[in-house]
Amino acid sequence: EFQTLFESVPCSISVQDRNFNLVRTNREFRKDFGGSEGAHCYEVYKHREDKCPNCSVEKTFLTGEVYSNEEVVTTKDGKKAYMIIYTAPIFNEKNEIVSVMELSTNITNLKVLEEELIQSEEAYRLIFNNDPSPIFVVRRADFEILDANARALDLYGFEKPEMVQKTFFDLVSEDYREALRGFFRERKSFLGKLKQLNQAGASFYVNLRCSEGMYRETPVFIITTNDITERIQTEQQLMQASKMATLGEMSAGVAHELNQPLTVIKTGSSFILRKVRRQQAIPEEILSTIAEEMDSQVDRASRIINHLREFGRKAEILTAPTQVNEAILGTLTVIGKQLELRQIEVLLDLDPELPPVLADKNRLEQVFINLAMNARDALEEQAVEKKEIKISTRFMEGRVKIAFADNGCGIPAELQNKIFEPFFSTKGVGQGTGLGLSISYGIIRDYQGEIRVESAPGKGTTFIVLFPPYREGKQP
Repeated sequence: EFQTLFESVPCSISVQDRNFNLVRTNREFRKDFGGSEGAHCYEVYKHREDKCPNCSVEKTFLTGEVYSNEEVVTTKDGKKAYMIIYTAPIFNEKNEIVSVMELSTNITNLKVLEEELIQSEEAYRLIFNNDPSPIFVVRRADFEILDANARALDLYGFEKPEMVQKTFFDLVSEDYREALRGFFRERKSFLGKLKQLNQAGASFYVNLRCSEGMYRETPVFIITTNDITERIQTEQQLMQASKMATLGEMSAGVAHELNQPLTVIKTGSSFILRKVRRQQAIPEEILSTIAEEMDSQVDRASRIINHLREFGRKAEILTAPTQVNEAILGTLTVIGKQLELRQIEVLLDLDPELPPVLADKNRLEQVFINLAMNARDALEEQAVEKKEIKISTRFMEGRVKIAFADNGCGIPAELQNKIFEPFFSTKGVGQGTGLGLSISYGIIRDYQGEIRVESAPGKGTTFIVLFPPYREGKQP
């Protein structure tokens, strides 16, 4: 039974004496190394003329202990093979070591896989570190940065040991962190705009792509960023130019809006001045009424001017919980009188329970002014008995919905996929910049929203804007 077991074991076994001669071998050994009984083990294994240094068989003879080692040997057909070798003593009846059994397991296939894995790791590291875009490996559980490539270290200004002690949120401007939390929470793959900070604290803008994967048995996000700061600066310049053009278009309406409080103030001050010149007493009740009305009209004019100044300023790209209804009412403060002068009625249907969105009120007003002015132009191109712009807000299917609808001329189907392109305009030469809807599209996209149009020639147009709601306290 022992002989059968010895021959059947699926690994190479040899028995060696103190002179390293092969006393006995099994079938697997003979298959790998040939019939070599009587030969020295080092001649058979290594094609050497003397014993191997650090020989496990020799150590077992000296100490009587079991040893293991990984060695490279040569098979009978001249091929290199990797073996894990175990040596164990064989004792006689007097408890003397008379020989050593050497058991060898072929691990060549495993070593080949290891070498391929090492080569694959080296190739990955080469691609990873030479990619022109910053790449981060971020642990999903807590957003800790586990690895970053050379371009990331260069752009963000950190040394590797310092970078891997941070979370990805440490590299994000405070006012953009909530937007990033929402991005991760919704498992999206692309974020169009993110404000980040380098080691010196200077801010810059990136877009971000994200995928999920495993890194050393840890679930991670693979995040790639691209610096888009120059593009953002150009967009901001275009937005500011569009704002100035809008303010220029609204000048007649603004003048009329300011003329009303000025007329009231002029009337009141003229009455008081006339009474003073005639040395006539003014009853206290009348004087108080005039003073209160003048004060009220000054406040009204001040609100209009401040709102125009706020709208016209160069806005930073900020994100904060914003009430859409307030932005719509602010829009009408700026453009409402102009629409009234053109005999356009604005119908409001605003949901009072509307949740806030993560955006900037000033930039939302720019979107809504662009939509309102497009509706105004459409109404003036078509003779209708009653010109109307209907503005409504709703919370539907988990999103904040804003609709601007007019009963104007409509947009032909073949043009509807072009209206959001920069400098595209259906108006005549000199009647529009062609930037309004393009800029609006970019602003809406910045806040993870979307805009679409529903229109038919002669049946009016509805622009629908959708935003995800802001949910306070929800973390990814």
